[in-house]
Amino acid sequence: MKRVLACAGIAAAALLAAAPLASADSNDVFGPHDWSSRFASQNNVMLSSRILISPYGTTRPLMCSGGDGHYSLFPHDCTQNDDNGVPHPVDRAIPFGTGGIYIYR
Repeated sequence: MKRVLACAGIAAAALLAAAPLASADSNDVFGPHDWSSRFASQNNVMLSSRILISPYGTTRPLMCSGGDGHYSLFPHDCTQNDDNGVPHPVDRAIPFGTGGIYIYR
């Protein structure tokens, strides 16, 4: 009986110790996140397969979902805010490979 209780206590302690490790991470790679640094634009001249055509270039955050390399190789559902903070869609107009030309609408 003592061994059963000792094993149950050890198992409970192991579960409690592992619980914080299984908690959700606040940096969700699947939710929208800033992709601005990965795009070439008029103010971010770089070698990239992703080109952004926007009046703001990459000076404003370009919030996109996906592109984690596991479920999606390229960003999608992108938005960029205007001067009044209103989000506008940024669509992948011309795809090529994992990149393409994205246009602010």
